[in-house]
Amino acid sequence: MSNLNNKDLSDKLLSLSYNWDEIVLAIDSPMGWPKGMIQDLLNHQAGEKLLNDKKLNRQDYFRRATDKFIIEQVKRTPFSIGADKIAAMAFDALVIVGSIMSEFELDVGYGITKKHKIIEVYPGAMIADQLGSENTKGYKDNKELRKQMYDAIIKRYEVTISKLYPRQEVVHTDDRFDAFLCLLTAIDYYNDKLHDPITGKMVSNIEFEEEVIRKEGWIWSILKNNAHNNKG
Repeated sequence: MSNLNNKDLSDKLLSLSYNWDEIVLAIDSPMGWPKGMIQDLLNHQAGEKLLNDKKLNRQDYFRRATDKFIIEQVKRTPFSIGADKIAAMAFDALVIVGSIMSEFELDVGYGITKKHKIIEVYPGAMIADQLGSENTKGYKDNKELRKQMYDAIIKRYEVTISKLYPRQEVVHTDDRFDAFLCLLTAIDYYNDKLHDPITGKMVSNIEFEEEVIRKEGWIWSILKNNAHNNKG
């Protein structure tokens, strides 16, 4: 599907929705922008000083609440949605998402009504959560490391997964490996094993207001059993 354009991808996904009772679509792309950035830039004119009425920290313009949760839990920093390549990727992803919302619904942790779901995921956080941050750095440029990570992470899943997605095929490129990690995250989501904003509040000091999460989005990557309790 990598050679398809946005419309082709949208049509492909919609055709799948008619043949399956339930689909979880995991997308490795931000689904929203930081609320602080949106609010302060809405009426900004070129050259004006940022008013920053709410005394936001610099990072609040570039990091969403869900990004802060990932940093807190696994010490991985998602790319800022304002970054060049990530912003362009998010634009394309949202074009596709917008085209399939008749059948799919984005889940940010506060309940959905459609049977087909879209979730935002972050492969780097998923593997750091399950294998440790120090053991997974540099995997995109290291095929041997991807092999080791595959062997370690596949143990959590049913044997059929390794048969359907053999190691040699999965680790061939970093893009394939990331896609595979998205698939595994979707499986964990389907099995209700991942933290949403509501359960995230139980282990975090970060503010997860429903209005903010609905605006910014939520990254589904942290296993409930692995979360570090930072309350106190």
